[in-house]
Amino acid sequence: MKLSCLLVSHNKPQYVEKAIQSVIDQEYFDWELVIMDSGILFDNFIRYQKDKRIRVYKSNETPELKHRTAMAPWCFNECFRRNLVSGELVSYLCDDDVLYSNAFSTFNKWFERNPNINAIYASIDLANFSIGQDPIIYGERRALEIGGSGGYQMDCRVDYLQLCHRKSILNYFEGNDYWPEGRETEKHADGVFMEKIGRICNIYPVPIKIGQNRRTPNSTYYSMHKV
Repeated sequence: MKLSCLLVSHNKPQYVEKAIQSVIDQEYFDWELVIMDSGILFDNFIRYQKDKRIRVYKSNETPELKHRTAMAPWCFNECFRRNLVSGELVSYLCDDDVLYSNAFSTFNKWFERNPNINAIYASIDLANFSIGQDPIIYGERRALEIGGSGGYQMDCRVDYLQLCHRKSILNYFEGNDYWPEGRETEKHADGVFMEKIGRICNIYPVPIKIGQNRRTPNSTYYSMHKV
């Protein structure tokens, strides 16, 4: 199955290259990387487009839109609204996080073995990271319980780096605002999105680590974990 990874970039050239490289290094090859540039980095991405699986788009948001809208959720929604997503499976990546090389193969195998499952979430490491230093892993988020339908609460507990779902699940959403775009939910938009999915179907745990959620000095909500 083809997997579409959606990456929103926010003016972090010193970090986003590692995020992109973590996709290029996947041991599973049937993927596309859709990069929505919500900053001023567009020209920096040109060299990556030699790989036909990587496509880069400008978000084209206006100052007024940025004032009233949470941009990362809006950019993810734009990927769907513009029909930029061609994969059967969808995953998400932030510009300062990285995937492990087994991520896409883990997602694909799980869906192949479980054709009736529409959404899963995997385990990840938590790390502090600064340019010029090795990442310091200080914790983990383990996927152990089934979410959705009144089960395990995903909001504020699961990061969107952990999530993979069938694209077809979006057909059950009303309208085309899948991720919540309001500023009032900006800090946990991924959790609200997963809770929406959870009202449609269960989100099954995959107890395998597939990536590293990094806190950096440039993270949107920066708070380095003390170790």
